[in-house]
Amino acid sequence: MTTTRPAIAGGLLAVAGAVLAFLATQVSTDLTHQRSSTCNGLLPMPTSAYVLGWTGVAAGVIAVVLLVSRLRQSRGGWPVWVLVLAVLVVLFAGFVVYTVYGDAPTTRFQCSG
Repeated sequence: MTTTRPAIAGGLLAVAGAVLAFLATQVSTDLTHQRSSTCNGLLPMPTSAYVLGWTGVAAGVIAVVLLVSRLRQSRGGWPVWVLVLAVLVVLFAGFVVYTVYGDAPTTRFQCSG
């Protein structure tokens, strides 16, 4: 029974990583809407977007490590799709962090012209 705890923790961390990455995306989207409504492209990205994104990446990486250790302990009894899902969470969270940095303040106003 104790050998399934890392797998359960890894699955929960994978879900948490996806949720945190989604929340970072929401913060970034809200800022984009605020920039276009105020015509100010210099509004800074809130720190929470970076914190949520990097925490999501960290949770996903820890989930992958836990699931890999669980897969190495069991001999074919654990489904590999769970590990694939955890890797996808890491990739998703990494993409979110990339887009959050892509939404960094620009030097132009969006409504000029």
